[in-house]
Amino acid sequence: MAICFTSISCTSTRSLKLDNPYRVDLESDDIGKVTFYMDYVEEEDGFELFSPKNTDKKLFGSAKAFLGRIFGANMHKGSLLYVKGESQGDRITGTATSPLGILDFEGELVDGNLSGSLTRKGKDYASITGKRAVTITDIRDYDLLVNKVLKVTEDRIYDKNMVHHPDWKKFKKKLLKKTADVKDDLELVSLFHYMSKELPFSHYALLNYDFTPKFDLKEVTLEELNERTVLLTIPSFNTDVDALDQLLDMIYKKQYENLIIDLRKNTGGNIESSYLLGAFLIEQPLVAGHFLTQDWFQQHQGVPNKDNIKDLRILDKGDLQLLRDGINNSQGVTLKILPDGRKYKGNVFILTSNKTASAAEPLVFGLRETKLATVIGENTSGAMLSAEVIEIDDDYNLFLPIADYFTASGVRLEGKGVAPNIAVDSKEALDMALEVSRKTTN
Repeated sequence: MAICFTSISCTSTRSLKLDNPYRVDLESDDIGKVTFYMDYVEEEDGFELFSPKNTDKKLFGSAKAFLGRIFGANMHKGSLLYVKGESQGDRITGTATSPLGILDFEGELVDGNLSGSLTRKGKDYASITGKRAVTITDIRDYDLLVNKVLKVTEDRIYDKNMVHHPDWKKFKKKLLKKTADVKDDLELVSLFHYMSKELPFSHYALLNYDFTPKFDLKEVTLEELNERTVLLTIPSFNTDVDALDQLLDMIYKKQYENLIIDLRKNTGGNIESSYLLGAFLIEQPLVAGHFLTQDWFQQHQGVPNKDNIKDLRILDKGDLQLLRDGINNSQGVTLKILPDGRKYKGNVFILTSNKTASAAEPLVFGLRETKLATVIGENTSGAMLSAEVIEIDDDYNLFLPIADYFTASGVRLEGKGVAPNIAVDSKEALDMALEVSRKTTN
């Protein structure tokens, strides 16, 4: 998730009206670490624990706050985090509502020290720790923070023309006004996440310095649907490369007539895994597109062609470090996938949704364009930039897109995505693939 601002002034948190304040830290894989204040109120039948009320009106405006409360049902009295539940001695349990969704809360309150965890469907989502606050003080200098963020953005973004884009100017102007009302990290995170959706580029976030995303390896599964057809489900390219390779080998040895690859939940990930899958499906080398940097855009206009990309570095293996080196030290990188020698010879169907994104999209486009696969489902996300983590200060890093992507034929996928050969609701994509495969093999 995301933080980025600029401002004229910063209102002091001393104006917060809290009767029993706790200064808390919330840490999660989605939003990193944020510090803010919450009020704790004992009730006859339990307790309430909540961040300042009516924050939604302050940040988003009365009309949008009203709609959010009516249809979102996750902003109780405008608090960004609201917990209601029961207390038994030091133990407190309840249900939390927030823009992050409905979560279960379980914790302890001992001698002015608060600790607890937020879970979703039994899985840990976030931790909360805090202490009773004797006084309410400013958490940080948001004016300084956000001005650094804007300067880094405008200096380092992949194409400096983006800082002249009307949507960026609108975003910047509104943040200058809104940041004056921001009083804590949680407000900053929520406001930026909401407003950044309107920006003309993806892969933009501000993360806590100590926050390291946990990219748990997702399990790839293989299911034989019938003697002719097998389903390979890849929920993320952050997966065990060796495990994926073993499954591809099984497919090759059994020579199924139909291979269905489910990428509907795949938001990208490890370039090594996407290269491995591509290499399995091709017989001739495949140029999978180009990442172009600010240096390239300062010297060239329009789409890439054989003359203005001839000096780009060639990346012909799935190596993330080589990709980063090429992007940081040159005008860009040409992605080239080489066949691994196995070459699956059956019919390939790729299932997509509007969440299929990033590292998955060049592969989908390349296989569709070369007619090596039939794409079934929804238009992909169109989130296709390469980003880098840049240090802002002792607490925060900026996740900033520093390279744009074009396909080998000059198509820019950012904001556009990849259209399927057969457009259906993603929930119906597997059934459609089975129907088409039956017609193909009969």
